[in-house]
Formats: sequence, structure tokens, C-alpha cells
Amino acid sequence: MSGGRPFHFRFFSMMHEAATMKIGTDAMLLGAWTRIPEKGKALDIGTGSGILALMVAQRSEKLMIEAIDIDQLSVDQALFNFEASRWRERLLAITCSIQSFFLPSTAEKYQLILSNPPYFTSTFKSNLERKNLARHTDSLNHRQLIEAAARLLHPQGLFSVIIPYDFANTFVAVAAESGLFLQRKLTIVPVEGKSANRVALELSFENKNKPEIQQLTIRRSDSGFTPAYNNLLKDFYLGII
Repeated sequence: MSGGRPFHFRFFSMMHEAATMKIGTDAMLLGAWTRIPEKGKALDIGTGSGILALMVAQRSEKLMIEAIDIDQLSVDQALFNFEASRWRERLLAITCSIQSFFLPSTAEKYQLILSNPPYFTSTFKSNLERKNLARHTDSLNHRQLIEAAARLLHPQGLFSVIIPYDFANTFVAVAAESGLFLQRKLTIVPVEGKSANRVALELSFENKNKPEIQQLTIRRSDSGFTPAYNNLLKDFYLGII
């Protein structure tokens, strides 16, 4: 696959030019923060270039990872990246919407479902239809994502997402309607002294009385990365000791 230059991580390299969703901080944070089951299956919803699936593969030894996306060129890019990785035998990408994705009745449900879902509204649409489908809630709103996760998640499974901070309370409330409850929450501050703009959420079917609440600041006021950010991403980014 041609076009662009590869993005190099510690244990894999990947292309992302053909995918609608490029490699970004949101996906990196979710992929590093998410708790990984020891075995079973994981599902990456809206995989783009496959970055989340590859991060999960690096962090697990036995987990089988399936990735879906509605954009064929993104799936082609993810398949290229999967095949170039050392975990190719545990990775699969499929062109499909989550709304039409159903498991055979005898299939085992997923121990982990994770997603960096669309969050823009129609107000911010571009003139590129592929980008709109990947980034805007017209193609996948939060309720649809939650209902799909509840349908596909193993009874002891985990569902992890990263979304804009302002949507967090509503997301958690809607998830509870589908029987999914907050287990962990990571509030993300982009720069020291600024307001939070993202939140990572981990949900499951267990109704936990006191979820684990954390906060992470990405950059110091001098624009350097914080020790906490470096520590979280040290197994992935080159140059972090």
C-alpha cells in the first residue's frame, strides 16, 4: 500500500494515510489505558488504520482481536498493518457497521470491546463523505454504540471508550439503561491549567458502588509531556525511557 510514510512504534510500524481516522492521541490513550483480558476475544469498533487493535495485540499474548469499520479503504489499511505485524495471526479486520454486526448464536461474546467513536455533529461536516462517516455521529451515535456493546459483550467483559468530556455523564446514564455501569473513568486534561476535554470510560455489567476515578494531564505548561503521560505510553512511543 503506497502513500505517506509509516508511523513507527516500539514494536510495530503502520501506515494511516488511506484511513479516514489517522493515528491520534485519543486512540493512543485508550489503547494504553484499557485493561486487557488474559484470553478470549476483543472487538475494536471503528478501527480506522487499526491502531487500537494493534495496541491491544501488543499488550496481550492470547487475545484474538477483530476490528470493524464501515469504510473499505480504512479496512484495507488496517489489514495491511495487521499483516505487517508480528501478531498477524490474532488480528482480523472486517468491513461492516456495528449496527449490522451480529454474532452467530453459538459464537462466544467479546471479553473486551473498545472504540474511539465519532463525536462531531452535522455542524462541523466537511465536503469529504468518507471523513464525515468516520467522524460524525450520523453514522454511529452513542446510544447505538452502547446498545451494540451490551448485545456483544461477554457477561464478565469490559467496554472501553474515549469521548469528549462534556458527553461523559449522558453516556454513563444511557449505558446504565442497557445494563452497563461505570467501572473506571480517566479525565484527560490537554495542557496543565486547562479544562478537561476528553474522558476515557470503562463499563461492565457489574453495578459498582464506587468507580475508580483518575485524571491525566498530557502536557505541562511549557508544552512538554508530563511524566504521567510518558509513563502511560512508554511501551509504545519511541524515545520514552
